[in-house]
Amino acid sequence: MIVNVLNQASHMTIRRARKLSFPGQVLVNKGEKVSPDAIIAQGKLPGGIMMLDVAKGLRLPPEEIRSCLTRQIGERVQEGDEIARCEGTFPRLVRAPAVGQLVECHQGNVVLTTDEMMTSLKAGMLGEVEKIMPEYGAIIVTWGCLVQGLWGNNRMGSGVLHVLESSTERPLGLLDLELMSNGEVIVTDVCPSADVLEKMLAKGISGIIAGVCQPGMIPVLEKSEVPVLILQGFGINKPDVFTMAMFSAHEGKIATIDTHQGDAFFTNCPEVIIPQDKGDYVEDAPLRGSLAIGQEVRIFSGPASGQAGIVTAISEMQHTFPSGISGDTASVYLEDDQEVLVPSKNLMILNRGIRAG
Repeated sequence: MIVNVLNQASHMTIRRARKLSFPGQVLVNKGEKVSPDAIIAQGKLPGGIMMLDVAKGLRLPPEEIRSCLTRQIGERVQEGDEIARCEGTFPRLVRAPAVGQLVECHQGNVVLTTDEMMTSLKAGMLGEVEKIMPEYGAIIVTWGCLVQGLWGNNRMGSGVLHVLESSTERPLGLLDLELMSNGEVIVTDVCPSADVLEKMLAKGISGIIAGVCQPGMIPVLEKSEVPVLILQGFGINKPDVFTMAMFSAHEGKIATIDTHQGDAFFTNCPEVIIPQDKGDYVEDAPLRGSLAIGQEVRIFSGPASGQAGIVTAISEMQHTFPSGISGDTASVYLEDDQEVLVPSKNLMILNRGIRAG
């Protein structure tokens, strides 16, 4: 069974490829130190016509695509704008690869006429240029803490970590604003309400990392000017003590947040990186891996959503759940000493990482 992987570890070697989608000019050299806002490559995209196979991206029949469009035919879009979406536990979506105008939707394809434009590519993290990809970009490496989450609002940023306790019963309130400072990345168990979030932004915070969030906050967070990373999911979940303790151990350090989730064609995982001194650490795991007995996993849907546990059994026999979902299953022993049977498709492997040496 192949499932998604979340990296959540204090010590990892982290490599990220930053690459233009077309030839341009690379502005950095091998061995050069870079900051999150450093421009590492830039290029001019010529105007033209692009055919976007939205039916393939959303994995839907061509006749259903028009109803999934989130932008009108004839509307102008910016690079990265969402143009189509298929709802679900983790919505599938397609984004505009360039600035232009949507001119037609036919047989599952959307036609985009593009403008000539200059594109700049940022490093998005603190690190060192390990390898140059001539005309396209570079591979950047750093060493430190890597925490990936389930949802992000497609923003990038950086700031000083500040951990503030909260709970479903006692979320962050107006009194907590006095504890926040300009340029901080606030880490908390529960995402604040819309009113408190507005005041936090006015304080000049640089980002928010929260364990859980109420589903009704998604539209608000999508419009937020700063990156927001949700670690466990949406609804009322038990706090992730392990991950919050990891953030507390790094309080006061600089963190970079990339909450881009990619789209149906380019997979990305929202994440926060906290650089440390260079070390002999394991590599971060790929985004997909084989489910196995003894692995630590997180459940991202169903009654036990947001909880972590250990896989005790795996079955490829088809099982139908009360929700109507059918498929392969896994038994997971949870942190509160309960054992639950869940669809394997509702699991993500947690890679906690260890030192390689």
